[in-house]
Amino acid sequence: MAPESQGADRVEWIGWIAVVSTPARLVADRCIICGSSDGVIEVEKTYEVAKITALARRPQRVTYSLCRRCQSRWSTSHKIHLAMVSLGLLLLPTGFSLLGNMVNEDFGVLVGAVVGFLVWMLVLVVSRLVLVFPRQVRVVKVDPGVLSLRFPDATLARELLGQADPDYSENQA
Repeated sequence: MAPESQGADRVEWIGWIAVVSTPARLVADRCIICGSSDGVIEVEKTYEVAKITALARRPQRVTYSLCRRCQSRWSTSHKIHLAMVSLGLLLLPTGFSLLGNMVNEDFGVLVGAVVGFLVWMLVLVVSRLVLVFPRQVRVVKVDPGVLSLRFPDATLARELLGQADPDYSENQA
């Protein structure tokens, strides 16, 4: 199936970064993430450009072709990362504070809270690298009407979108 686009003349590639005008349809007969042809569906993702005020938000929409497995992994990784962000900020410093208090009643709470906060930041970075980056098309830059996207497998995305470059054979994740 030839790639179709709505509102985007074509995908412009700068290295492994795809630049598209929105709204865009980046669809093919196979999954844009893993290349599977089993159960491919079109999934619309919305990204926002936040202006100075919250009232001036402008949603940017891109439709991808994803297999059901990648769609499930995308949404699950997003939910897990959000849980790490929200619950981890409360639970990790609190838990380490309690442990610190058991070790030293004078400074244990403060040291435990700082250690818990640092562990939380480390967990966020690791969860982003392990859960999110390999499973999602990432937005590198959002401008009004234009998105810069990074695919988990840029070579596959170039091939599926009909823009394969014979000299570009790296798999940049």
